[in-house]
Amino acid sequence: MSASRKWPSRFKPLNIVLAILLLGSCLGGGFALYRWRASRSFFDLPKLLSRFPQEDATVVDINFALLRHAGLLADSKAALEPEYKQFLDGTGFDYRRDLDLMVGSFSKSGNFFIARGRFDWDKLRNYAQKQGGSCYEQLCRMQGSTP
Repeated sequence: MSASRKWPSRFKPLNIVLAILLLGSCLGGGFALYRWRASRSFFDLPKLLSRFPQEDATVVDINFALLRHAGLLADSKAALEPEYKQFLDGTGFDYRRDLDLMVGSFSKSGNFFIARGRFDWDKLRNYAQKQGGSCYEQLCRMQGSTP
């Protein structure tokens, strides 16, 4: 017998490499699918509502992407409110173009909003701070023009 060992035909190095690549692809695809589903489930309405304070509240859910698709958010000929114009100039954020979904809760303990869209967080954070607000990570707070 020879001192060198031969691989059985089904365990050739090329087959092992292909099996490892296939396994890695399956694991990577499964992880990507999991992350995609987790990110989509954040915006399920029952899950969103569970993130608000549990008390009597008025809740509103507005699908801006659907309104935009229906042509209901087209440019208006009416002049913009000065406060909104200042916000638009300071942040570059225009709800007609950048906001896709907004869920709001109005209650005794305050008004709370969760939004999905395209945000320039640096500009929004700078605007909030210039207006006397404060930010921690991606949560900013500031006073509105009316209590």
